[in-house]
Amino acid sequence: DRAGALSRYQRSLEIRERLSAADPASAVLARDVSLSLDKIGDVLVSQGDRAGALSRYQRSLEIRERLSAADPASADRMWEVAAAARKMAELTGERRYWEQVLAVLRAMNERGVLASEWQPLIAEVEGILASLDAPAP
Repeated sequence: DRAGALSRYQRSLEIRERLSAADPASAVLARDVSLSLDKIGDVLVSQGDRAGALSRYQRSLEIRERLSAADPASADRMWEVAAAARKMAELTGERRYWEQVLAVLRAMNERGVLASEWQPLIAEVEGILASLDAPAP
């Protein structure tokens, strides 16, 4: 029930935005807004609304970048930026988002905070970037 899910996610977003506006210093509430935006974007993608999904994913990425900048030592915040940038990359195919994903993954790996099961993502994203550089057949 995509329509039902979308309606509930939009309601959740409205509530979370109100709570976040009432406490703008709360990283938890801002992250909750980002999560709602992602859920709405996911449903919109499944409905074929790429433009709608893109705007939600972009807002989510902006929130996560802001939260990570405010807490640069947080591996969780870094991971959330990589995840949001990946959604943008997968939807748009734009190199800049893949580069952002790779930069965050490499930074996490260098700091020793990238879980071992996620380390293969570095090679995966490097492969995606290489394929973007490859000449068309």
